[in-house]
Amino acid sequence: NGNYLAIVNKQSNTLQIFDSVSHAQIGSDVISGSLPVAVSWSNTSTQLAVVNSGDNTVKVFNFNGLSIPTLSVSKFTGANPSCVAWSLYGNYIAVTNAGSNTVQIFKASTLSQVGSSVVTGSIPSSVTWATGDRFLAVTNMGSNTLQIFSFNGSSTPVLAASNATGVTPSSVSWAQNGLFLSVANKDSNTLQIFSFDKNHALALIDTVSSNYEPIATTWTPDGSYIGVSDHYSQKVQFLRFYNQSL
Repeated sequence: NGNYLAIVNKQSNTLQIFDSVSHAQIGSDVISGSLPVAVSWSNTSTQLAVVNSGDNTVKVFNFNGLSIPTLSVSKFTGANPSCVAWSLYGNYIAVTNAGSNTVQIFKASTLSQVGSSVVTGSIPSSVTWATGDRFLAVTNMGSNTLQIFSFNGSSTPVLAASNATGVTPSSVSWAQNGLFLSVANKDSNTLQIFSFDKNHALALIDTVSSNYEPIATTWTPDGSYIGVSDHYSQKVQFLRFYNQSL
């Protein structure tokens, strides 16, 4: 709901939550697991999912908006989980595992796995859901690829499309209209925009130079701007996007 910010701290093995306006911490630090690397909010902002690369776990924490988060459920993942994404409708959690080159989907309520683990490209680095919870996108920093998987809600995801990216893709984000994706490529210093149509065709439509080691990307809710976080400059850029349909 935009009221809170969540941060995982890899060196201290903790999860923190802050007020998004005052930046005051809510409650105290929570031990999340060994070497937490990613966190994702549920669609209600009452729960968070954290993946821990040191102990190969995904954990769900409950949050009431006023006090310290509390652990709800924990399950093992594949080797060296790298990213976690809660589906937009709130029913599923996706996890990429950089050490086993897989993506997994869990039921959000129980963390029971849906179907089997799916082989991705080399060293998957990020994952994101499309609106509708029927497609998810994965970037692979070892093989420099973007993959789209289809998901029917009850069985193993299936590869639907794949395309080459720039060098070392570190982040992928899906526009809310489901038609466009952005990918940040850290070592080629580029932001790429891809289209994904109703026939499951994945196509590169633009590449923008960043020059500052982009490591994360996201869309505004209306799809008119793309945010890019640059590691080298320690700044955030917002790029105007004019295409709203295919």
